[in-house]
Amino acid sequence: MLDFEILKEKLDANDIQLKKNLKTCLQLGINLLESETSIIKFENSWFDDFSQTVVDIWLPNPTDKEKIKKNETKKILPKSFLIAKQEFDSIFISKKTKTLEPTYEKSISLFDEWHDSVLQTRTDFEEGAIAYANPYLTISVEDSLNNGSNFQKHAKIASSVETKWGSWGEKGLDIFNNNLIPVHAGRIDFRLGRKLYDVKSGPNVLNLRDVDGARLKQSKIRALSEETSFKNLIGVDDFSVGIVYGREALATKNWMRDTDGLIIFGIDTWKTLTGDEWNAYRFFIWNLRYNVEKLKQTWSRDDLNQAVKMFVDSFYGENKSILEKALSDSEFKKIK
Repeated sequence: MLDFEILKEKLDANDIQLKKNLKTCLQLGINLLESETSIIKFENSWFDDFSQTVVDIWLPNPTDKEKIKKNETKKILPKSFLIAKQEFDSIFISKKTKTLEPTYEKSISLFDEWHDSVLQTRTDFEEGAIAYANPYLTISVEDSLNNGSNFQKHAKIASSVETKWGSWGEKGLDIFNNNLIPVHAGRIDFRLGRKLYDVKSGPNVLNLRDVDGARLKQSKIRALSEETSFKNLIGVDDFSVGIVYGREALATKNWMRDTDGLIIFGIDTWKTLTGDEWNAYRFFIWNLRYNVEKLKQTWSRDDLNQAVKMFVDSFYGENKSILEKALSDSEFKKIK
């Protein structure tokens, strides 16, 4: 993996600033290769075409403002890759191999992180949320100004927490598969085998522009190993968007349905990225167990059963046999 502190020194010596956009494209480009050492085998003349492809994958359908950033980055990216090649021994460090065996006990720190994030979000919006609210909604969604203000405050908190959960939820996938390679650059979160994945939270998270961008990204990635001079050095040949929770039937936006594998949902995402769709349920149950045992929340048995039903409905629809399997699961029975 790249040591960006040392790389920054090397780039500074060549009058190149390591800004966020350049860092993103360098990280993305390295993860497109068969291995990090593949950059040593690159012909110097290839870096122009490679850089063009990298920025196209990073911003496949840029806005006018993004076009400026894209062009600025494209100008300095070839030389930056060349410097990375020349300074390979000093700027690349060994990756730490994950050997995590997923258990509830080993996931507690992850749920601690999420709980702290939720508390911080509630604190941030407790006083200031109403300042960001639409005043027309505030006076019309409830029967009084106070109730309308509370509605708006809770709506802002919920929206912010949902956004944060999307980034945090990726870590749930990561703990179940030691072979997942984190990318976290250019709207690509993981690499598994020869495929790249962008991980999103729920079944209605993408707008039409997002889906169009994902299709363009997929076509650019597929073309890398087919049409380029450096195709033998490329380690990926496909791309998908993985939705962490929910099923395709819950997608209310037509453009998120019937995408021929571009978007995968819920159980397919967990099965693909962790090897077992039931890991989604295990992670959910560990979260419930954390709430009961660590946070000392009060959950009746009926509450727990209803929560499990909500999970099953979200991932599988109304399915009596899956619900029975979930309620009889050994991890669920550990919740006291």
